[in-house]
Amino acid sequence: MKFCHTCQSSKTLDEFQDAKGKNGKTYKCRECKACTALRRNAIRRAKYASNPEVRAKAIAYNKAHPEMLAKSKRKSHWKNLGIADPELAYEYYEKHDGKCEICRNVCETGKNLAMDHNHQTGEIRGMLCNLCNRGLGLFKDNPELLTKAIEYLNKI
Repeated sequence: MKFCHTCQSSKTLDEFQDAKGKNGKTYKCRECKACTALRRNAIRRAKYASNPEVRAKAIAYNKAHPEMLAKSKRKSHWKNLGIADPELAYEYYEKHDGKCEICRNVCETGKNLAMDHNHQTGEIRGMLCNLCNRGLGLFKDNPELLTKAIEYLNKI
């Protein structure tokens, strides 16, 4: 059991996120942490919506630094997907040659390559085109299923 300092109640350890510290858990439970983030974001949105100066400043910055905006959006997207280290993912993305790591083609759709990752650990595996990424997903990222599919395709 662990005590949440926000809601002032004792909860099981699995109700707290992992963190660096004495017992390896955050001091707020997941529920309180989510509520705090919602309140903080609502305050920021209200400030942005009600203050034309703040809005104009943000728009001007984004126009002057499109690469920073793209980097921020990309890292945020990767974080939302569950990639363990979005900063490491961005470094990997920057060094990548722009070709799918399975078929070696440039992405046919004209969109960026997908950052493929292990859904259990969040670790990056590589960058894939839409077709290869969807193919792995349809096979549930299961090497045994993929091996069976290869054996099936090689049957004559």
